[in-house]
Amino acid sequence: KKDNYENNKEINFNNDRFFYIKTILSCSALYIGFSLGNRTALLIASISFLTFIIFSVKEKIKIRWNVLILLIVSSSVFLLKNFSESLFSNRVEDLSATDDPRMRAWSEGISIISKNFLGSIDKTSVGFAHNLWIDVGIGGGIVPFLLLIMFSLINFLMIIFLVIYKEKSKIDYLLIYSFIAFFITFMLEPIFQGLFKLFCLYCLFVGILVHNFEKKVSI
Repeated sequence: KKDNYENNKEINFNNDRFFYIKTILSCSALYIGFSLGNRTALLIASISFLTFIIFSVKEKIKIRWNVLILLIVSSSVFLLKNFSESLFSNRVEDLSATDDPRMRAWSEGISIISKNFLGSIDKTSVGFAHNLWIDVGIGGGIVPFLLLIMFSLINFLMIIFLVIYKEKSKIDYLLIYSFIAFFITFMLEPIFQGLFKLFCLYCLFVGILVHNFEKKVSI
């Protein structure tokens, strides 16, 4: 017998009394990320939004298209009016996709790992590698590096299972969007060195993910 949360396989935003609260909070978070020039936050929002649209079209999720279109138009007008004078614009203009310091740091970090299997105190040219797995490999060596990759891969496969699972519940969508946010942040920020509490939160997230996965597999 399916749990109660499995019975509602369709997200109905029209009946969600917290819709406007979530919309305001989301817009506020985007505005703060834009104001601070935080490219990671805007990348998370963009990919999550694209994923949401794909799910909406593919699985016929009921959404308030009028509100969504209004938000898109308003955001576009705001960006066109304020982009050139923003901190985000300055950060984008200073970098190109092939000249991102993070890319150089990743390459240097992998080189450090390959030369120091047991770990090293060496740093990249920008300090940390700004990548969870590479930073762990630099400080801890090849064994923690590979174990963390295996741990992440198992979690990724469970998320793929949820993506292709036909009878998704609200928590399934929440887990998918949360994983996107975690994964992008882990790819671009020094987690163990500066955001360790976020990794602890991710471990809690993994516990919920595993529990949800086991429920589905046992049905």
